Amino acid sequence: MARGRKPSAKRVIDAGFAPSSSVVMYGDDCTLPPPSVTGNSDSLLAWEAVVRCLVRRGDFDEADRLVISRYCKAYALACEAAETLEAGKTFQRAKTGWQQVSPAVMVFIRCSEACSKIEKQLGIGPEARRSLGRPADKTAPDELEEFLRVHA
Repeated sequence: MARGRKPSAKRVIDAGFAPSSSVVMYGDDCTLPPPSVTGNSDSLLAWEAVVRCLVRRGDFDEADRLVISRYCKAYALACEAAETLEAGKTFQRAKTGWQQVSPAVMVFIRCSEACSKIEKQLGIGPEARRSLGRPADKTAPDELEEFLRVHA
């Protein structure tokens, strides 16, 4: 058992969880994104879609904030890398003069893998819900699934 004082609410707020006025709250829960998420439009869109989905299902918990934040950051990095790759910058010239694969390729691959793992943890998508033992709704597409399909 750890010794010492429990962290106070002030410490949690100082750690980067202060509410932002630019984001909508869903219900009475504090579902506002941390400042690290609000700085990027892609990560903010992902945050709102994920949190809205989890709140609607009743699965949102304060402990999920860090995991969702990590997901949003990885999603935003994957989007930036995808934009670089779509611009045709898949290769670059090394110092030796040889062509090498752009670092954006590895960033995109690693961030996509991280997003997939976190989606499975949170039960996002029908396959992940089935693996967690939750029924998948076959009648209507999930709002988050639609968001991921459009922005992926």
